[in-house]
Amino acid sequence: MKKEKSEIQYCNIAKKVLLTKWEEYIHTLQSNVDLLRSLNPDSIHDVRVTSRRIRALFTELKPFYQFSEELVNISKTITQLLGKRRELDVIKELLPNILPHNSPLITHFGNYIDSKREQESIHCLRAVELVTTLIEYHQSILDLPQVGVECYVKVLEKRLKEKGLNPKSFAYHLKVFDFGMPPHAGFGLGFERFLMTLTGQKNIREVTYFPRDQRHLTP
Repeated sequence: MKKEKSEIQYCNIAKKVLLTKWEEYIHTLQSNVDLLRSLNPDSIHDVRVTSRRIRALFTELKPFYQFSEELVNISKTITQLLGKRRELDVIKELLPNILPHNSPLITHFGNYIDSKREQESIHCLRAVELVTTLIEYHQSILDLPQVGVECYVKVLEKRLKEKGLNPKSFAYHLKVFDFGMPPHAGFGLGFERFLMTLTGQKNIREVTYFPRDQRHLTP
């Protein structure tokens, strides 16, 4: 029981980590999307780093949450699209420090790098579209009941496996978590148990309309 409680608490910690970092990353993307459209080097760097951090967050919390494949691929693609442009921006910044101040190579390589940067512009504009799509996922990630349910169900499935039971056999019961629990005071009389006491039955299945066991789980 103590172990199960600690894992449930870990679910809550994982939820807090997800929401805190996600808010931070989305705020960074929102503040940089317009500058990214204008090919601002600093924004290209910030968005690329942020997309990498989002991927790292997904990996960190993978044991608890099932992120959509589309979301994972978007963050990966943003990193790739901005990678080459960022490398060229860094080279252009460092070029005067690498070559002698009056070297004609500065102009030669500068023009070459500028042409390559221009070619990468189309990839940056594509990244803007993907960043906008990523921002649109903001509210779905903040859907607390959905986030919590996915985490707790994974803990329950793990417990079932540890007991040698097949989670698929309990799919009906696990599905209840999709609907959540209405507000309550923590008190539940249990109508079947009340009937069992009232009628003097020794087995609760005798007063249950659809009794369930390992061979009969639905309806």
